[in-house]
Formats: sequence, C-alpha cells, structure tokens
Amino acid sequence: MSQNPEFFYMENTWEHGGHELKVWSKDGVKVIPRPQKPYCFVPYASTGTTSGYKDAIYHQPTYKREFENPKDVNEYAHAGNNTWEADIPYIRQCMMDQDWKIGTVPKAYVDIEVDDSKGVPRAEKDPIICIGIIFDDGREVYLTGDEDKMLDDFIDLMKTVGMIITYNGGTDVWETRSFDLPYLSKRYKKGKEPRYQFDKALRHCAFVDLYQIYKYEMGRVGKSLAGGYGLDNVCKVELGKGKIEHTEKFSEMTPEKLKEYNMQDIRILKELDEKFSFTDLQIDMARLTNLCLVAWRKNRKWHELSPLIMVDQLVLKESRSLNLVFPNRSFEKSQSIVGAFVLEPKVGLHKGVQNFDVKQMYPSIMIHERISPDKKRVIIPNILVRLKEKRAELKARYNETKSKQDYVTQYNYKVLANTIYGAFQNPSSRIYDRGLAQFVTKMGQDIIKKTMAVAKDMGYDTIYSDTDSVFLQVPKESAGDICDVFNVKIQPYELEAGEYYDSILFVGDATGGIKKRYAGLTDGDLKIVGMEAIKRNYTVLSREAQTLTLWKILNGVNVADCDKCVRNLRYAMHEGNYDNWLVITSGVKAISEYKVKYRKDGGASKLPPHARAMKMALDMGYPQTYDIQYVKTKTDVAPVLETEPFPTDIDYEWYYDRQIRAPIDQIFNSVAIQNGTYQKPKAIAKKTASKSILDFMSS
Repeated sequence: MSQNPEFFYMENTWEHGGHELKVWSKDGVKVIPRPQKPYCFVPYASTGTTSGYKDAIYHQPTYKREFENPKDVNEYAHAGNNTWEADIPYIRQCMMDQDWKIGTVPKAYVDIEVDDSKGVPRAEKDPIICIGIIFDDGREVYLTGDEDKMLDDFIDLMKTVGMIITYNGGTDVWETRSFDLPYLSKRYKKGKEPRYQFDKALRHCAFVDLYQIYKYEMGRVGKSLAGGYGLDNVCKVELGKGKIEHTEKFSEMTPEKLKEYNMQDIRILKELDEKFSFTDLQIDMARLTNLCLVAWRKNRKWHELSPLIMVDQLVLKESRSLNLVFPNRSFEKSQSIVGAFVLEPKVGLHKGVQNFDVKQMYPSIMIHERISPDKKRVIIPNILVRLKEKRAELKARYNETKSKQDYVTQYNYKVLANTIYGAFQNPSSRIYDRGLAQFVTKMGQDIIKKTMAVAKDMGYDTIYSDTDSVFLQVPKESAGDICDVFNVKIQPYELEAGEYYDSILFVGDATGGIKKRYAGLTDGDLKIVGMEAIKRNYTVLSREAQTLTLWKILNGVNVADCDKCVRNLRYAMHEGNYDNWLVITSGVKAISEYKVKYRKDGGASKLPPHARAMKMALDMGYPQTYDIQYVKTKTDVAPVLETEPFPTDIDYEWYYDRQIRAPIDQIFNSVAIQNGTYQKPKAIAKKTASKSILDFMSS
C-alpha cells in the first residue's frame, strides 16, 4: 500500500464487517487495508500499551488503548470512562497519523432545468428536462430525454467526482430554498426516501454552493452587490457577461436553445469559480490540515469543511508532534467576554487621514504572549507562526499582482489564524477557554490605547480607532517615519500604514459619532464602510444616490448644491423614471419560522415586509426562495416576480423619506454637526410633497 494513496475521500468498512478503507479517487473506487487500529488515550492506571504521550493540560501520563471498531471507542467513552481524543473520527485519525493529504479532486459544475409548462415547477410533480455538466478538465455533458435514465447517468458520471458545484442559496445546499440538489434528490428513484438514496450515492462528494461562498466573501470585505447575488447579476459584474436572455418558458424552448441556455449558465459558473479560485482554495486548506473536503456526516446531512474543524485538526497535529494529547470536547455553555476597544469617531469631514493597522493583532498577541491551552504554552504559537509566515508570502504575491484570486487566498489564511482566537470563545471547540479569549481581547485594547497615547505625544490627533487600527491626521509623506516610531514604542507588536484618505467622512448624530460607519477617498477610489450604499436591503436608487452624494461631499461640493440634486430626484421618481430601481431585495426565511407576536389588546403583529411579500408569492403558486424582491406600495408591499407585471401604486414618498433622504441626511447632518450649524429637526404633523427633513434643519 502506498504511504500516501491518491484519493479525495475515504470511509471505513466496519459497518459491513470489513477491516479495510474504501477509497475514492479520480481513477475510481478501490479498497485498501486499514493502516492502523482505532484508538483513544486513557489514564496511566488503565491497562493498555504505553504511548509516551502526556495530557496537554496537566501533563499526566496516558496510555494508548486500541479497539477493533470505531464504534467500540465511542461506546467506551460514553460509558463514563476517562478518555482523551476519543471523539476524533477514525478517518481523521488515520489522515493525521499517516500524514495523508487529499490528491486531485475532480470537479463537476452542474445546472438543471425543469418542466415549467404548468407554472412554477414543483419537485413532487414536475420532471427534470435536462442536466448540464461541465467538468474541470473541460468536458461538457448534456443529459436530456427520459428522466430516470438522466438521473442514473448523472449518478454514474459523479462516481469519480469529488466536488459538485452549483449556484443555489439557503444556508446549505440541501435546504428547501436551494434548488438543483434538492430537486435532483427528490426526483431520483421517486421511491421510498429518495433523498437518502441520492445522498448515499453521492456520499463521497463535497457539495459547494458558489452563491453562499461569493456572498460570504463579499460580506467579510465590507462589500455588497447592487442588484443582488443572482448568477446573472454577479457574472455581469465580475465577468462582463451573464445568462442568455429569454422570454419563453423552458418547456417552450427549442432543444438547441435550451441546451445553449443551460450550458451557458454552467460556463459562467465555472469561470466565476476560476476567477476567484474559491474551490481550489478549499482544496488547499484541506491539504494543509490533513482533512477530506467532506469532514463528517450526520443525520443524512453533509457538513462540509469548516474553519473550526481545520483549527481542531491543526491543534491535534501540533500536540501529537510534541507527544501531547488533548481532552475530548466538552461543549460547555458559552459566556460573553469584553469586546475590542473602539473609539467613537469625530463626526464630520476630515482631510489627510492615515489608517494604521496593528499587523495581525490577535494572532500576534497569541504568539508573543504564548497564549495556548497546553501547559507548555507552545501549541497555538507554533501553529500561528507557520500560518503568519505563509500569509506574508501570499500577501507579497497579492501586492504584486493585485488579483482578486490572490487577495482571497491570502485573506483566508488570515481568517484561519483569527479562527483560532474564535475557537477560544466557541464551546464546541476543543480549545474553548473563556479566560484565554478574555486575555487576548484585553491585550488588544492595551495595544490600541498605547498607540493612541504615543500618537498624542507626537502631536497627532486620533480621529477614530476600531479593534486593531487607528486613524490619524498626518501628512501622507510622514506615514513611514511615524510607523517606525510606533514600532519602537509598542514592540514586539508592529503597525503598518494602510489606506491614506485625502478626505474622509465619519457620520453621527446629536449624541455623537457612529462606530464602523464612514466613507473616504483613497487613491482616487471611494471606500465605504457600514453605510447604506453597500447594503443590499436598500434599493439601487438609494445606494446610487448616497454614493453620488458622498462623492460630491468628499470632493468639496457644499451641502446646499448636493441637496438640490437630491430634491430634483423626487420629481423624477414621481414621473416613474426609476421604478425598476426601487426594488428591495431581502433574504427571507421559511414563513413558518416567523413567530407571530401578540399585542396587549389581543391583536397579532404583522409579518415583516419581506416575509409578507414572500407569502404573497407563495399564495400565487411560487416556491419558497432564499431571496425575495418586492416594492413598497401605498397599501402594503408587492412581490416583484419575473412572470408577473411590475407592481403599480408605488409609494414614492415612502421611498423618498426612508430610502433617499434618511441615508443622505445623515451625511448632511454630520457636516452640520462638525461646523456647529446643526439643528434638531422639528416634528411635523403631516408631510407634504414639498417638505422634507432638511427644511427643518436649515437656518
């Protein structure tokens, strides 16, 4: 047997009476002898083979106790016996001990089209009419005809695939609000427990939803996408091309057009993945941590590789290299800790502001202060040093290429390093320790406060501070020299100069500045943090109006001139010129998940607007989705549906007050607060078409 067999998924065969491992690879499925017996560690007083390993926390000696079956390990631990690492799945144990890493992972990008001749398709009654597949080696397969044969052929084609990639939604690929995989599973065999049959046939595959990955990646870098996260809109933004437009139903398309439409969806899906290397990165991270992409399976629901599982494996690998073993996870109740230090911003417009960041603050604290749950206090620092070095290498490459792919790659190493801090706060983590998490946070506060004190001694004003960064009004050419002074004063920690803002606006109200909400011009680009212009639950018109206003204010245009533009927009809205720009896109749960609240008078509360719109769509025969688009009318809300006429009776005044004036007035108010001309708006009994909040704050 090879010491590192080529594979992308493994499972044991004990359930069938065998003592082998079943191995899936690009060359097919094979069986190999098991490399070791399942085991756990037990106290020194127990019988067993001496291991030479000690408990990582208290350094008491342990023995390694072997079993014939992984289930025996679980039963022994659940019987109340004192054990260490009895909760590690057998395959993870093998991959860690044998230093096995997954090899080539064949990918398949998949999209289906279904019979829509009777209206909105339902998996219980409407068949699949085609399945398109593009493999990562460029092969294209288009299945159509008899549905049962299509599904059988699909399963056969997936036997040597390690990753199935779709563009769905919901919280996971099996959720009702997703589409392709739940639909395929419900149509497969159409017998008893069809989902189980389908799931079992594809147990070796990792299911990847690029909708969720793209949305998550954009969210964590503080960006939102105007027009929502549908595949057509995302690919138009990122690739400059989208889906093939059509007006007829799928059931009415010619076979040639249906095939081209279906395959085009998959081509842009594959191109989107390749642009950002989303799935390649998942594979790299699995190799880094000696894990399969399918980490474990529970209740017929696949749980894909997660940062917490990767941290767990890194901790176990490092402890084993030091002849230490960790206790089983305890799942204690979570307790809150004191958060990071955030200084309230100075409201208004500021010129020449440099952002200084503490380099990887929390990981650096854990390295320099030797924060680790083991008695020697070395496991976590050792892991973080390697991750930090790898990220520095990847970040240097990104600084040269400026490609989104390289940015995502280096950023994920940062996320993995920060996840270790998060694991200290997570009760389901093996290294959960509220005291250590609290210590790291407190050290972070001290570093930022010391940095601010040094800045004050140097004569520089701190405009704002947030977690691991400070914003100072300094000359741009002095940023490097200032960094050098800081790094002497706060060593062993280190600052680096981030963005330099030629102008930056921090918003607030009469009570003070609002944290994590600002916008600034840096190298000619507009960067927006926390404001409505980057939030998808605001309309396109709202985001565009606020963005344009920010551009003008940051470039020195006065408030009065900006306000004239905003007021003119009201009349254009009433003319119906921007109706399509008034659509609100919102995530929505299943209607049954919304709890009705009852008032003291016995009346029941309404569903939230987006849920009401979803319920209206359901009542019209449309399926539950993960997003809903709707507009506000003068009577209620109305869903915007592809096959229905665009709603009328739009409440333009509501949009103007809530979606246009409110986001923009916070900008105007912030400038007025800074220069001392702000007046609190007076309440009026009735709004008219010619009045707005700005009328009552101007003198």
